Amino acid sequence: PKIWRWLKRLKRKKTKLFLLTNSSYNHSDRLMTHAYGLDWKDVFSLVIVDAKKSLFFGPENETKFLKVDTSADQTNAYKKLNNSSIGRKIELQTNRIYSRGNVRSLNEFLKRDSERKFPKALYFGDHVQQDVINPSKHNDQSNSIQWNSCAVVASAYERFDKGKICIILFCSYIQ
Repeated sequence: PKIWRWLKRLKRKKTKLFLLTNSSYNHSDRLMTHAYGLDWKDVFSLVIVDAKKSLFFGPENETKFLKVDTSADQTNAYKKLNNSSIGRKIELQTNRIYSRGNVRSLNEFLKRDSERKFPKALYFGDHVQQDVINPSKHNDQSNSIQWNSCAVVASAYERFDKGKICIILFCSYIQ
């Protein structure tokens, strides 16, 4: 698919990509493997599942990130690696999978992992409140992270002369 080739091209150009989803790891893995193959995780610098995005982007949220054990079944995926780290803040690392967390810790990771003095985040999503409005509120002045968001919205199957489905992109650039 074109989108996958585009993401791989961004990765080759040293763009840091992360996946942030409310879905569980098992669901995300099945979906992404089916759509893009077994190597889908290689494209992302960071994968965050079970994010609970309405809380993730909350101003007072201090939910800690949990490491995900991808070899475990869903019931045990979060317990195995986290029993020893309860109460301690986990420093996010590249090429890992985490669950839950908060935007402030993600901003710290983006700042640390980026080779740019003033990194920017362009966030794509399909939910106006959780994926466009909430992330746009987190232009972090202290960490110099600029968040922009883009909603991917499939129109109500509007058809053009060749019968193609129209995809509308609404981008929000917050100053």
